Amino acid sequence: MAPAHPHLMTGQNADQVTTPDLAPGTHVVVRCKFDGRWSHEFEVAGREPDGYRVRGISDRLELPAVFPIDDVRPVV
Repeated sequence: MAPAHPHLMTGQNADQVTTPDLAPGTHVVVRCKFDGRWSHEFEVAGREPDGYRVRGISDRLELPAVFPIDDVRPVV
């Protein structure tokens, strides 16, 4: 199991945390599809049936993918 990420709700292992419905503008960490690490400095841009659209906090650019619900976690 991967170690808990310090910015996740509850401090549990990221794979065991249930994500609540996240509103646009909520600051989040996003799991990278390539290496499984959690990336910082994102916020929810919108909700889709199969996940979340996210954008960078600093550049405000939306990423061109929808992230599965389990790959997005709110920052505490």
